[in-house]
Amino acid sequence: MHPMTRSFLTSAITLGAMFVAVPAFAATMTLEQRSDVGVFGSWTITPPTGNLIRSNSREERRTINNLSEGMYTLRIATPQGATTTIRLSENGVIRESVTDDLLTFTLNASSVVTLQIAYTYQGMITVESIPLGAPFEISGHNGIRYTGVTPMTFRELPPAYYSANFGLRTGCTIPRPIKRDLGANEEVIFLGEYRCGSASLTAFSSKSIASSVSSSNSSQQASARVIHTLQQNETLPGGSIRVTVGMVNTSRTTLRNLTISEQF
Repeated sequence: MHPMTRSFLTSAITLGAMFVAVPAFAATMTLEQRSDVGVFGSWTITPPTGNLIRSNSREERRTINNLSEGMYTLRIATPQGATTTIRLSENGVIRESVTDDLLTFTLNASSVVTLQIAYTYQGMITVESIPLGAPFEISGHNGIRYTGVTPMTFRELPPAYYSANFGLRTGCTIPRPIKRDLGANEEVIFLGEYRCGSASLTAFSSKSIASSVSSSNSSQQASARVIHTLQQNETLPGGSIRVTVGMVNTSRTTLRNLTISEQF
């Protein structure tokens, strides 16, 4: 064979091999998980080839290149108590948005899609103290941690076992740490009770008696009507029931040096 002919055939074979090596597809898919509290799920994708693509543990973002055109199915393993929203964008334009853990879609050879997976929660924690204005920290085994000053409320929290620790207040003893289990879409209240100075609260019966010494310093008893208002969703064992007491003077004298005895 002529040397020039042999060189031409070798070049043609090499060029043909290059064309064969280039894939006939070039679609790209990016998956992003979003959560305001940093708790994520996992996902799997079923491509037209049938070979599953799975997320790694707590993987927030991944881009997959050189995908073949055809139908794909995305399945989400949603964290406990979360509502999942999937938004599909193609070439920068939102194509579909669903509140579900399953989405089926198609890719063309030139598609560039982004799948945003967002998790939201409905749990709520309220932190209070007696007296108000106490520093605190709440934390959960899922890595969530918040600090603040009472009273404060935290919303959109996932189910978890949470603990509350209260900080120092001058002249007061620190309440013991409180631990509570927050269920899906539930609300819990952490109440820290400080004992300050020599002050103490004692509860006795459901009867209320208001007595005083009149303006003439006599020993006569003057009467008053006492109104109670309860503003509490629950009381833990050993906890306190908070009562707002309002008193109406039903006598015709000025009441001074009042002593109110409460019994529950």
